[in-house]
Amino acid sequence: MNRRSAHLLLLTCLVLPLGACGAGTNKLLPGEWESTGAGKKCVIELTGDGKVHLSGNMAALKDFAFAKPLAVYADFGLQPGRNLDIKYRSLSDTELEIKANYTPLLEKLAGGNVPADKVAEYNPTEKLTYAVTAKQLTLTDAKGKSIQLRRAE
Repeated sequence: MNRRSAHLLLLTCLVLPLGACGAGTNKLLPGEWESTGAGKKCVIELTGDGKVHLSGNMAALKDFAFAKPLAVYADFGLQPGRNLDIKYRSLSDTELEIKANYTPLLEKLAGGNVPADKVAEYNPTEKLTYAVTAKQLTLTDAKGKSIQLRRAE
């Protein structure tokens, strides 16, 4: 092996693993987080494997794009359950992405006849900035709307 090939091999071994691993998940993000303030709480659970579970007062999330299709739950005080397909991934130490697939909900609401113009709306992807400590999480959308959460005990 010549010197140039050795350098290329070394560079490949160093750079490829870095690109493959992505930003990683902030170790403080996983857990159950509940809204602060008076009234019924909204609970956001971020699992270690990148899933999101929602419960409680869905009205607290109505302005966030990833939760807009869940307005029917907020309107009627319903709970979405743990079977919704919502995932998150950390993009950096201050930004995360939440991606949801609410197609099964859309199919039920539409009686099986899914309108093509609604598919994108029921498959939202939203980038949020976040600030997290051991006890507090703040999520902020692109429009500046924020929700303050504290780690559930």
